[in-house]
Amino acid sequence: ALPPQGGNFPPKGGANHGVSPRGLKETIDHLTQEIHAYIRWYNEDRIKLHLNGLSPIRYRSQANLVA
Repeated sequence: ALPPQGGNFPPKGGANHGVSPRGLKETIDHLTQEIHAYIRWYNEDRIKLHLNGLSPIRYRSQANLVA
């Protein structure tokens, strides 16, 4: 079944009439900050069992000390 007309769907032309340029910039800035925080967590804080319970960054630094 098709979704009902209206609601939160953008118009067919793709124009977004409900968001001001400033609001859009703030939204994009916030999204960018959240993405960077996730990437930082993924690379520096996330613990992987197959890396002996270390984060990827700590595992690499420990491997460099041994080598």
